[in-house]
Amino acid sequence: MVYDHINQALQNSYDCTKASSSRSVCSLIIFLCVFASLLFSPFDAVYSANQTDQAKLTELKARIQELQAELETDNKKKDNAVYLLQLAEKEVATASKKLFDTEKEYNKSQQKLASLNLEKKQLRQQMTTNRDYLTNQIRAAYSIGKQEYVKLLLNQEDPASVARMMVYYQYFNQSRANQLQRIDERLTRLKTLSRDIEAQSANLNTLKQEALNEQEILKSHRSTRANVVASLSATLKEKNNLLNSLVRDEQHLKKLLQEIETQLNDVKLDLSPPREFKQLKGQLGWPTTGTLTARFGSSRKNSGSLKWKGVVIKTDPGNTVNSVAYGRVVFADWLRGFGMLIIIDHGDGYMSLYGHNEQLHKKMGDWVQANETIATSGHTGGQMATSLYFEIRHKGKPQDPVKWCKSLPKQS
Repeated sequence: MVYDHINQALQNSYDCTKASSSRSVCSLIIFLCVFASLLFSPFDAVYSANQTDQAKLTELKARIQELQAELETDNKKKDNAVYLLQLAEKEVATASKKLFDTEKEYNKSQQKLASLNLEKKQLRQQMTTNRDYLTNQIRAAYSIGKQEYVKLLLNQEDPASVARMMVYYQYFNQSRANQLQRIDERLTRLKTLSRDIEAQSANLNTLKQEALNEQEILKSHRSTRANVVASLSATLKEKNNLLNSLVRDEQHLKKLLQEIETQLNDVKLDLSPPREFKQLKGQLGWPTTGTLTARFGSSRKNSGSLKWKGVVIKTDPGNTVNSVAYGRVVFADWLRGFGMLIIIDHGDGYMSLYGHNEQLHKKMGDWVQANETIATSGHTGGQMATSLYFEIRHKGKPQDPVKWCKSLPKQS
């Protein structure tokens, strides 16, 4: 597009010269055409790139959703207890997120109400000051008498004093009028504030009732989940059952990651990170606070030769889970063995995984910054205690998070 504009400009220049037109006019035409091409072409390119990127993301979402349906069907057919766990934990996650959003809105409403009440208090104080000032003016005017203006004129013998007193009198009257206007404006604002406070109070009561209802719903879903987990735990007490379940957990994750990598290779989402992920080795912050209870490469209990491909961080319920680096969410859903899981693509084949969350605050396609909250800690995936499962992978190969993160996680 840029070259077309330039060629056209040169042709215009040649035609102008041939017609013995002014050289300055021809130069101006060239400048304007080149400037226009440089001005508008980048915007066209960005718009086109955004459209292409969105189309690629839609394609990726569709394929991941297909794979999720396949994995869900597999659970339903081969391991009904895990399927029931999936249903129960997704219900808990939905209810928990809804309660979280309601409480967040409730807090915002409380802050708004406090702000309105503070403004009302300040307005009343200002009105008291205005009224006191106006009262003093009225008393002064009364002490002069009903014909204050005439008296002021007649009591002055010097013409200069008369003129000066007239100016003072005008200032005096204008000040009185201003005070009256301020009182009127503040009375109007006070009425508006009273209506706003009433509406905000009603909204606060509604949100409070919604939160109470959602707490009961969440309690019910958690009770259902606890029963499912107890049933599943009884089934997995036998060593072979536990081993088979863990193997299938890894198979599902492996299949998911392979599909994501295949799709990312095809769609090639443009991440353009501030810094390449490989440059951040040893500098990343941990995604949450807590204690490492399982380390990368260590053997998994009662699981034969299976090793941990990430780390487990024991943390407190409701702790925030943060992204370790800039990237884009490529998966945000439930996966057997990992519960509510978020996977972030950091570019150049690097990904980070965050499992066992109770709530997910990001959805597939969302951009995230380093240290941005993406989830709330929980014990999904059939866990008994609150923890975060954290992995870093490069082109599908697990990496030791301890080598990528600074020191060790801070204690809760």
